[in-house]
Amino acid sequence: AGRQYFHGDQYYGNVFRVNDTHIITASVVNTLTVGVHRLTHPEHDVTQVPGGQNWGAKLGGVANNPYYNNGFPSVSFATDNYYSWDSSKLWDEYHTEEALDESVNWVKRNHNFKFGYSIALLHMDVNNRNNATGTYTFSRLETATPLDNTGATGSSFASFMLGAVDRGTFTVPNAQELLFRSHAMFVQDD
Repeated sequence: AGRQYFHGDQYYGNVFRVNDTHIITASVVNTLTVGVHRLTHPEHDVTQVPGGQNWGAKLGGVANNPYYNNGFPSVSFATDNYYSWDSSKLWDEYHTEEALDESVNWVKRNHNFKFGYSIALLHMDVNNRNNATGTYTFSRLETATPLDNTGATGSSFASFMLGAVDRGTFTVPNAQELLFRSHAMFVQDD
């Protein structure tokens, strides 16, 4: 058993493996290996403002979003070169592989027979809640010179300071669970 870390990213894995070699007779040896490997990739923004603050009612914008109160929404600027912030990074990804390998080695006269079977199950689970609280996008158009829709005047930051949202979006959270099976066998005579 052990834990693996992948540097430069937030992946980490737990490994459990058991191997049993059993001598059945002087000429027959059985080897059984069972293992589980779970690779985890959680993506949570450490600057996320906690939920329960009723941000949807305080900020307005995406009024029909059922997840508005889960945290502070993301803010982006469609024009100008202002930094945006994304406070809704909520993504969990788990990859679990379960494997069983069985092999038999049988020595008979001048032959060495080997038989084996392997089965592996790969589970891929993803729970995506990115941008479920919503994204507010600000543009120059809300503070532009009246009747000027060219985007040449105004400021997206001024629109932000006035609370003049250009558009608001949100993503409905989704989860997926995938299962892949792999079977393999071999027969060999040396």
